[in-house]
Amino acid sequence: MIESLSEYLVSEVVLNSRLRRLTDNAMSLNSLALKEDTEGSLLGHPLDVYLLIRRMAIDWKEVKDLLRTKDQRLSDVQMRQIGGHSNHTNAVNVTFGAKLVSSSQQIITNKELNDAAIGVINLVNTYDLDIKSLANGFIRSKSSSGAEVTSHENQSKLALNTFDCYLIGKQSFDNKEYLNAKQWLKEAVHRLDDMTSDEIIADIFNYLSFFEQKIGKPSEAQKYKRLSVAIKPDIETNELISESKERSVNDTNGIFGVKDKPIFGLSANVYQLCRGERLMNDSIVSKLMCFYLNTTKTPILTRIKVEEMYKSPQIVVIHDFLSEYETQTIISLAQPSVFWDRQHKPLQTISRRIGAITGLNMNFADEYNVIKYSVGGYADDHYDGYRITLNISWPVWQRMATWINYLSDVGAGGATVFPLINVTVWPTKYSAVFWYTLDKSGELNGQTLHGGCPVLVGRKWIAGKWFPWMGQEFRKPCDPYDRQSRHYIQ
Repeated sequence: MIESLSEYLVSEVVLNSRLRRLTDNAMSLNSLALKEDTEGSLLGHPLDVYLLIRRMAIDWKEVKDLLRTKDQRLSDVQMRQIGGHSNHTNAVNVTFGAKLVSSSQQIITNKELNDAAIGVINLVNTYDLDIKSLANGFIRSKSSSGAEVTSHENQSKLALNTFDCYLIGKQSFDNKEYLNAKQWLKEAVHRLDDMTSDEIIADIFNYLSFFEQKIGKPSEAQKYKRLSVAIKPDIETNELISESKERSVNDTNGIFGVKDKPIFGLSANVYQLCRGERLMNDSIVSKLMCFYLNTTKTPILTRIKVEEMYKSPQIVVIHDFLSEYETQTIISLAQPSVFWDRQHKPLQTISRRIGAITGLNMNFADEYNVIKYSVGGYADDHYDGYRITLNISWPVWQRMATWINYLSDVGAGGATVFPLINVTVWPTKYSAVFWYTLDKSGELNGQTLHGGCPVLVGRKWIAGKWFPWMGQEFRKPCDPYDRQSRHYIQ
């Protein structure tokens, strides 16, 4: 019994050392993750987000396995004791282990890991990212001018390993995105090392055999099949290959085509706009202007820089509208995310400037709504206006105008886009974008459909303010018979 107890204590030292290391790693990752809006954050790059989730998933699985091992070893020692007087100790240990295992399942699961892989896939498709570059930690993105850039500022400190590329490749396969799946699995092959299990290696070659067979390269398919069988003779290689025979090898718009359904629920051309592709007709672009707002009647304003993004409906960007102090004040007040400007003097100052620029009555404006979009965060296409029914015989549109303050720069992605008129507004710290949702007739302007592109690198902070039509009757009177006129600032 003494020997058994001694062996148990030695094994406990080893297991506890391992558990301590895993716990320290988890605490370190948690600490870095909490620095979300500071330098050193792990949540500003899509690969870092994915790798954080992967690390937690794998480490917590090991914690669960170690706890089960501890329980089993303690049970073995007790079985060797006469009378088993330590049942209470075992019950306490089992209870603690069960609670921690249950807690770990709430922290991270394989589903979250698969969801993280899907997040990477979605960003690849939205921004047409180069898979090889991304796997190495680089992001090829578009600048505000639409030029292609690969910035070292957009680089992850880590690259993906074989397992990561394999997991993302398999998920791409499940999404029926076979061309991308093949690229991911090719990257997995290039990253093979001694740590990769035979099962994964064989499965990679099995998938690649299917892809080559599908595109009409039977010799390449057989090569990968032989490699797969040589590594793992009992692997089921025939199912995937037989499936390929059910479809035409030349069906490039089917199994190897682009998915018809957009990933984020955005309009088809939104993806082009998100990438910075210029779709607006040159005749429209040539009429857009940059100007200083006429502030002769508003002494609180000086040299307000306005850039037209579209004429009708008029969509304008107000450059250098906010100060650093004002952006940080709004962010600091973002818990809760909705608050009234009358409660905070700096916000009252901002609102007075908004009212002076737009000519709208700020006393009837909605509260500020602050939103933070992290990596992958986006907004579906939508209208800001919505119908309400008052004590009249027909419904009316509620919100007539939208003002959005950009509180941060975004490393890449995150543009505000208007797909029906091919407008892209890039988020620039201190600036704001403004447009009227309703025409002078009081009807919704259908061209104001807009959405927010997924954040690719960094995070995006915005503070929105909407203007109901009620309270603006004398400032911006409507004419139900005027179906052509628009509201403007000038």
